[in-house]
Amino acid sequence: YDWTEREYSLAAFTGQTNCCIVFQSTSNAGSGDAFHYLDNVVVEDIPLCSYPQNINLLSVTEHSAMLLWNLSGIGGQPEQYRLMIYDTKTKLTDTTLFDAEELTYEIENLVPNRSYEAVLQAYCGVGSGYSQESEPIEFTTMCEQVSIPWSTTFDNETTDLPECWTTDRNNPKATKVQNKIAYNNIGNALCLTATTSNGAFVATPILNHAANDL
Repeated sequence: YDWTEREYSLAAFTGQTNCCIVFQSTSNAGSGDAFHYLDNVVVEDIPLCSYPQNINLLSVTEHSAMLLWNLSGIGGQPEQYRLMIYDTKTKLTDTTLFDAEELTYEIENLVPNRSYEAVLQAYCGVGSGYSQESEPIEFTTMCEQVSIPWSTTFDNETTDLPECWTTDRNNPKATKVQNKIAYNNIGNALCLTATTSNGAFVATPILNHAANDL
């Protein structure tokens, strides 16, 4: 099921006490019953400042990623933002405090072909601390291009698809590194398996060289 998350400010009811919050369900089908489900209801003080939400990835390269987000709209304007970067879900690699009037930020000095998780917080000011954390966004940096001359024998591969090679998503089992058949019967070779319903292809890492000069 697709849940819809909503957040409302009750600032218009300042001064009113002994209140309650009412949720109303109305059918828009014209006839019959309507079923609306409610879960995870939280009533709390107005945040000291708006917090980052809906983080999106604008671009990613071998060494950088550009993030875009918006604010919750409840609470004051953040003074700064804190970015936390994880290279796994348990290991923190970097924490950065920065200004971002345009609600974008470019993360730099990343490792190629590495999976990361990014989390944002708003800094609300001295004495106010930080907002709640945003939902994490996961991304993987691109592989570095390889320069020629370049070669591989597959002998040191530990997976069935070598790092930074590409195969058909509809046929993920199309490749397999094996040692039963290899050139001169030495080491490993990459086996491509095509079926009657799916062909098989594999592409090398991107070559940093003009195609018409190969």
